[in-house]
Amino acid sequence: MMTANDPPIACTLGDDDLTIRQESWFAVMAAALRSKTATPTGIRLEFDPDPEAAHTLLDLVASERSCCAWASWSLTNTQHSTSVEVDADESGVPVIHAMFEQTPDDRRSVRPGR
Repeated sequence: MMTANDPPIACTLGDDDLTIRQESWFAVMAAALRSKTATPTGIRLEFDPDPEAAHTLLDLVASERSCCAWASWSLTNTQHSTSVEVDADESGVPVIHAMFEQTPDDRRSVRPGR
């Protein structure tokens, strides 16, 4: 349940920046994604243990923490894989699922809050 102190479920990126961000996610997912699992609180993405992908994911997670502060973004890097977990309260979960249900071939934008 959201409280008055929680940030609104909205993306703060402009249209051009959103397109660039989505393209970055699509590229790293196409190159290294092993699995994508919807969870009760969000999503878990597991990637190959590729240093370049890990660096890209680190940058993406840091950027997402700024523009989508309503969700919790975490990255775990081991010698076997790099994982990204995104979690939110119950009102944010469908938005997270929608954000990551797209594939690189599906270019329609999903923008939280619009």
